This record gives sequence, C-alpha cells and structure tokens, in this order.
Amino acid sequence: MFLTKVSGQPEALHRADSLFKEGAFFEASIAYERTVYLQPESKVVHRARYKKAVAYRHLHRYEDALRELDRLPLFSIADTLKSRILYETAFNHLLLDKPEEALWNFRRLEKTREEPLHSSMIPLKILILNHNRKWEEAKGTLLSLVDSMPLRPHKKQSWKDSIKSLYDEDSLPKNYSEEKAKNLSRFIPGAGHIYTGYPWEGAASFLLNGAAIGFGIHQLWYKYYFTAYITGFGIFYKSYFGGMKRAAHLAEIARHNEMKKFNDKCSAMMMRILK
Repeated sequence: MFLTKVSGQPEALHRADSLFKEGAFFEASIAYERTVYLQPESKVVHRARYKKAVAYRHLHRYEDALRELDRLPLFSIADTLKSRILYETAFNHLLLDKPEEALWNFRRLEKTREEPLHSSMIPLKILILNHNRKWEEAKGTLLSLVDSMPLRPHKKQSWKDSIKSLYDEDSLPKNYSEEKAKNLSRFIPGAGHIYTGYPWEGAASFLLNGAAIGFGIHQLWYKYYFTAYITGFGIFYKSYFGGMKRAAHLAEIARHNEMKKFNDKCSAMMMRILK
C-alpha cells in the first residue's frame, strides 16, 4: 500500500484532501496514513494525522479519532492547528457521551487562544455546557453569540427572549437519577419505572413481583416447600433485583432522551441565528 516515493507525498496529501472533500472518508483516511508513513516533514505529518482523525469522526470511529489526536504533540505545533486539535478532541468526547472530558478539552482550547472563539466554535461549547448542565453559562454564551451577530436591535431582542424562554427552569430537561429509580423500585417494585416515564412497564413489574411472592406464600401454606422456593421465591428474586437494574437503566435512557430533545431545540435555534 505504501510503496510510494517520499517526494510524491505532497501530491498524496492533495489527493487525500480531494477524497475528503468528496466525502470518501475511508479512502481519505488511508491516503492520510500513507502521508504519515512516508513524509519526513513534521508539519505535513501533523496536518495529515489531524485530517485522518476528522475522517474517522465522519466514519463514527470516535475512539480511533481520539487515538490519532493524542499522538499529536500539542506543545510543538502551531497555535492554529492546536486549536483545531483541541476542538476535535472535545467534539469526539461529546460524541462518545463523555461530557466532562469534552468540557475539560474545550476549556484548554479557550486558554490556548489569545483571540475570542470563532462563531463556528461556539455551538459546540453550548452543547457541551448543556450536557454538563451548566445552564447559566450556556445561556450567557448563547446570548453573547446573539450580541456578536450583525442583527437589527428588534431581531436581537426577539432571539434573546427565545433563549431566555428555552433556558427557563420549567423548560430544562429533567435529570433522572439512576440511584433514585433503583431505590424506588427497591421499596415498591415498578415505582422506579413509573418515575422514569414507563408506567405500563412499572405496572407489569409490580404485578409480576406480587404474583411471584403470592404464589410462593401459597405454596408454603400448603407445605410445597420446593415449589415455593424454586417457582415462587426464585421468580420473585429474579424479577425484584432485575427490576431495580431495569429501573436504573430506564433512568439513563430517559435522561439521555430529555437531553437530546433539548439540544435538538438548541441546535435548531443556533442554526437560525448563524444564518
């Protein structure tokens, strides 16, 4: 694959960029790797590795993208590329549902830049702040974005009112607690399911647990101890503790869905603002 002369690598990099622009991200990643393998000039290698990481993100290979980005020496490259690397790192962490790591890398990005963030970088910052539930900072950042846009005063005020409405306490996504859902199902089987917005599943869990324990007591009353233990209490044990785990899982799903709905609204608003 890499039987190519070193002198031909600038052309190879150009070819990789052409493939990237065409949306052939897998082919582009191979072409970038060829450049990394054969090109002696570090600046070209750094750019090729960065673009390879971006190609991996488009291929939904976020872990691979982060591995490529981690191999770039941040302390010995140009500030412009450093900003792009940190931005891309934060982006991939967010896509991997690691909002804390995403926020930490974005903070590093802000510290490395002497000038204010470009408007194209601000939407990612807002989404990361949303995922970390830093509502006031996210709202302030979005309001500042509106102030920086060349809009008429009445249009700016309209957007600001919409932003304040979006970040109103009643409009914020609910923060379902996995521990609370588990504890609710610990005391009342099915209660955790209802808490996370799955009432029918909660009712089914309550009935199953009630039927199992009722059958076990019935069999004990008639001295069918083996049947009581295996069929009655055995099913109850599985459904009771399984229901607690299921309630915690549903809380995680509900929290994720709530955040996704909120960020979809926020993203749509930012797209309209930046038009």
